[in-house]
Amino acid sequence: MNDEAFFQETLRCLVDGRQVVSAVICSRTGSAPRSPGARMLMTRDGTVMGSVGGGVLESEVIACMKEILEHGQAGIRHFSLSASQASKEGLICGGNIDVLMERIDPELDSVVLYEEILKRLGQARDVHFITVLDKNSIRRMLWPGNSGIPDYVLGAIDRPYNTKLFWKDDQAWVMNCLRAQPELFIFGAGHVGRHTALLSAQVGFEVTILDDRQEFADPKQFPSQIKAWHISEFSHFLEKISISRSAFVLIMTRGHAHDAEVLSQVLKTPACYIGMIGSVRKRDAIFSSLSLAGVKQENLSRVHCPVGLSIGAETPEEIAVSVVAQLIQVRAKLQRHLHSD
Repeated sequence: MNDEAFFQETLRCLVDGRQVVSAVICSRTGSAPRSPGARMLMTRDGTVMGSVGGGVLESEVIACMKEILEHGQAGIRHFSLSASQASKEGLICGGNIDVLMERIDPELDSVVLYEEILKRLGQARDVHFITVLDKNSIRRMLWPGNSGIPDYVLGAIDRPYNTKLFWKDDQAWVMNCLRAQPELFIFGAGHVGRHTALLSAQVGFEVTILDDRQEFADPKQFPSQIKAWHISEFSHFLEKISISRSAFVLIMTRGHAHDAEVLSQVLKTPACYIGMIGSVRKRDAIFSSLSLAGVKQENLSRVHCPVGLSIGAETPEEIAVSVVAQLIQVRAKLQRHLHSD
């Protein structure tokens, strides 16, 4: 469950008048299975969404969430995974996590806060969501938009982690750096493109798939969260589409000529990732023609081709898995080094 889906579900429950309990890992040591930022949500009927790692540790977290749902006592709870427990979970050694748990009641202030979080994420803006706890109270705030946030907390903004816990004078400050979903543009809505779009959307990309064939770029053929656009031709699409430096691009049209046409335009953008489906022979032929047209080798070196991780994929579904695995790999590396905006 990505950040946007988590907060959408939280808001939906609040608007429906239902209490929920939120749990987010805010620090980790050792071999605990999930990193800071992993989240879970529980409703009063016992429905659980998201995960903080599974297994015995998650069972303990869920039991604690049930208590908080009844009594409403928010706090930072510490959970330990012993070496013997870790061995049963398939881990090398034990680990520890601190989890921020809080009951969120369906009050106007909470609804407004979560609406604002989703608004910013929907505008492709990163969200800095801060929770402050002491012995008697809990406060939730956004930055920018609130004053009085200590410098040592603000210093966590744009660091290479999603969530950070600070303790000072019996107060706990939890900084959540929520990243907007990266855009993914897929050129070509054939079998591979379609399966890649479906899987990419499931793992947290904001997907737009484009094709010059109306029947392939039919929005009715895709879930609502995937944008399917019909374009009359692949030339000059940059006049209508803006590709930012945080965008991912996949080129998998129905022919080499179309791939070359799309690639020549995408290379003019600052896209952080460009992948093109095809063999080494196809790549070399397209690169040679683009070089003759004046495209520099350093620009061509940005292209992942053949695209995807080498897992022996053959079917469209398998190829989609290999391609999306590479997208996840690149996204994770970028998130660890993403601080130059």
